Amino acid sequence: MFFSVISNGIILYQNYKYDNLYKNLNNKEIKIIGTIMSENSDKYKIKVEDTKKYKNTYLYIMTDENLKYGDRVEVIGNFKLPQKRSNYKGFDYSLYLKTYKIYGTIYEKKLKVIGENKGNIILYLTNFLHEKAKNKIDDSNLTEYEKMTLKGIILGDKEGLSEEIVEDFSESNISHVLAVSGMHVGYIVLLSDFVLNSIIGKHFSKIGISLILLVYMCITSFTPSILRAGITRIIALLSGFVYRKNDIAESLSISLMIILIYNPFLITNVGLQLSFAGTIGIILFQKNLNKLIDSYFYKLNRKAIRKNLKKLKLILVIVNSKIFKIIQKAIIVTISAIAIIFPIILLNFNKVSVLSLILSVIVSFIIGPIVILGIMFIFFNFKFIEIILSFFIKILLNISKLGNIIPLSNIYLTTPNILEVIIYYFLIFLISFFLKIRLKKNLSSFEIRMKNLLNLFKYKLKYNRNKVISIFLLTIIVYSFIIIIPRNLKIYFIDVGQGDSSLIITPRNKKILIDGGGSETFDVGKKTLMPYLLDRRISEIDYIFISHFDTDHVDGILYLLKKMKVKNIIISKQFELNENYERFTEIIKNEKVRVLVVEKGEKVIIEKNLYFDILWPDTKNLVGENSINNEALVCKLNYKGFSMLFTGDIEKEAEEILISMYKKTSTLKATILKVAHHGSKSSTSEEFLKLVEPKIALIGVGENNKYGHPNIEVLERLKKYETKVYRTDEDGEIIIIVSDKGLKIKKFKL
Repeated sequence: MFFSVISNGIILYQNYKYDNLYKNLNNKEIKIIGTIMSENSDKYKIKVEDTKKYKNTYLYIMTDENLKYGDRVEVIGNFKLPQKRSNYKGFDYSLYLKTYKIYGTIYEKKLKVIGENKGNIILYLTNFLHEKAKNKIDDSNLTEYEKMTLKGIILGDKEGLSEEIVEDFSESNISHVLAVSGMHVGYIVLLSDFVLNSIIGKHFSKIGISLILLVYMCITSFTPSILRAGITRIIALLSGFVYRKNDIAESLSISLMIILIYNPFLITNVGLQLSFAGTIGIILFQKNLNKLIDSYFYKLNRKAIRKNLKKLKLILVIVNSKIFKIIQKAIIVTISAIAIIFPIILLNFNKVSVLSLILSVIVSFIIGPIVILGIMFIFFNFKFIEIILSFFIKILLNISKLGNIIPLSNIYLTTPNILEVIIYYFLIFLISFFLKIRLKKNLSSFEIRMKNLLNLFKYKLKYNRNKVISIFLLTIIVYSFIIIIPRNLKIYFIDVGQGDSSLIITPRNKKILIDGGGSETFDVGKKTLMPYLLDRRISEIDYIFISHFDTDHVDGILYLLKKMKVKNIIISKQFELNENYERFTEIIKNEKVRVLVVEKGEKVIIEKNLYFDILWPDTKNLVGENSINNEALVCKLNYKGFSMLFTGDIEKEAEEILISMYKKTSTLKATILKVAHHGSKSSTSEEFLKLVEPKIALIGVGENNKYGHPNIEVLERLKKYETKVYRTDEDGEIIIIVSDKGLKIKKFKL
C-alpha cells in the first residue's frame, strides 16, 4: 500500500513535468546542445545538457545526418510535443514516449557535431554491445527477413522489423517471441549453466550466470520485459548463492519496484504487464495443474492394472513417456500464462486467436534453438551455426504466416469494462482456490475463511433454493427491460486524421457509421476505426453510409467490412468509378452484405422518430466537374426537433444545385452541419450557409495537413453566421448527446 501511494505520487509528479516543461515551445524553433543516447533509423534519442531548465531531459531528433552514440550535437529545429489521445481509448503517443522518458521531437533544420561525450559507462557499454551484436547479424549471410527476425528475438530490436513480419506474428498471436522476456532468459541460464558448471562449479556458476544476464540485459537495452525476467532470475540465483530460499513473489515485487523507481510510466507498458501477469499465472497454476493431471493419470493407471485394460495400458505408456511429459509441461505453462494475461490481451488488442495455444506450444520448441544458436552465433563465427539458425528461423517465419492463411483463426472481441475484468479475475481466484482444495494443499488463513464461507453458502442455498431462483429470474427480467428502454441519441464525430467518420448510436441502440476515413500512408481502418468501435463495445454495424469513394472517406470501411458484421450499406448511384469502388464491389461479393443504392427524394427509416432524408445526388441534375466529390451522398438525419446535415465532399457546383432545389423550403436547415470537404475553400458558400443556418459545424481535418484545411475564409463565414465550430485537429473526437432536455457537446481534447 505504501509503495502504491509513493508510485502514484511519482507518476503524478512526472505527469506534471511532462505536460508543462516544454509546453510553451510547441511548434516553435528552438536551439539545444545534447548528447546522442541511441539511434533508430533517422530518429535519435538525445539527452539535453545546455540549459538549466531543460537539462537532463530527453528528446527525439529527426534528421538525415549519420550520428552515433556519444556525439555532442548542437541542433536548431522545430519542436513538437507528442500527440495525446484524441479518440476514446485511442493510442496515446505522449504516454508511449513517457515510457522512454522522452518529452518531444525536434525536426532538425541545422545540426553540427561539436564533440564527444560517452557519459555513463553503463549506457555506453549497453549501446556498444547492442550495436556490435546488430552488426554481427547484419554481416551474416542470412536473408533480410531472417536478419530482422533474429534481431527481434535476440536483441528485442523491433524497430527494423518489416510491416509484413509484424502483421504475420500478430495475426498468429505469437508476437511475444519478438519481445525478449522470461523464455529467452530461461534458455540463456540453461546454456550458461551447462558451460559454467564444468568450469567453476555449480555454486560459483550462479555468480557467473548473474553476470551473463546483466550483459544480456545491456545488449537488449534494458527493455521492461527483460528487466522483469533478468532481475527476478538474478535474485533467485543470488539467493541460492547465499543459501537462502528464494521467494518468487518477493523477487517479482523487488523487480517491479526497481523498474518503477527507474520510470513509473513503464507500468503502462503492455510488454511489462504481459510479462508480470504471465509469470503470476505460471506461479498460480502450473504446479497444481501438473499435479491434477498426474493424479488423474495415476488413477487411470491403477484402473488399467486392476481391470487389465490393454489399450488403456498402451495409452498410459505413451502418456508417461518423456516426450509427452515435455509437451504436457509446455501446454500447461501456456494455459497458466494465458489464464492471467487474457484480459490484458483483450484490453490492448481486442483479439483472440483460435490457434494461439497450439502455435505457442510449437513455437516454444523452436524458439529455444534460435535463442541458444543466436547467442552462440554473435560470439562465435561458425558457418554451421548460421546454417542451422537459418533453418529454424525459416520454420518460425512459416508458422507465423498461419494466422493469415487459416480462415477465422482470429476472433475480434469488444473491450471489456472494469467490472468484467474484476469478475474474470475473481473467477480465476476461485478456480485456483478450488484447485488447492481438490489437491488437499495447505490453505492460507484467508483461504480457510473462504472455505468456511463457502460451506455456509452451500448450507443456506440448500434451504433457500426457491428464493435464489426467483431472485435470479427477476434480475434477468429487469435487465431485459433496461436494455429495451430508449436512451439518448449519441453522435460521435471520430478523429480519423484528414478524413471523415461519424458513429451514430440511436435511442433503440442501432449502430450507424457514416464514412470511415482513410489515408494513403496510414491504415486508418486497422489502426484507428476498428479499435475505436471495439473500444465502444460495438461488434456489429446496422447501417453504413458511404458518401463517396475517395480514400479519405471509404478506406477505413473497406477494412472494416472484412473484419466486422455489417447488415446494410447505403451508397448513392456512382457516375464515375475508381479503384476504391472496385475494391468495395469485390468485398461485398465475398462478404454478402446487403447494399442499398439511393438518390434524391428517398427516405431511410431507421426506427421510430429517426430517419434520413436523401437530398443528393439527383440523376436528373448531374454535375460534370469533379463528379466523385460533387455526386457525393448528402443526407439529413432527423430526430424529433434535432437534425444534422452530412455533406460528404460536395463543392460549390453541387451546393448551387441544392440551393436552387431547396431555397423555398426548410429542407436544408439543420442544427448541425458536417462541413463539406474538410473546410475546403471550394465548399460551404455563403448562400449555402444561409439556407442551412447551422448552430454547430463539425470539420474532420488532419493536424497540419498539406491542403491547408480548413480554409480561413470558410471559418470566417461560419463565424459571421454565429456558428460554433468544432474541428478534430484541435478538439479530437467530438461527442454530441441529444436528449429531451436539449443538446450536449463534449470534445475529447480539453
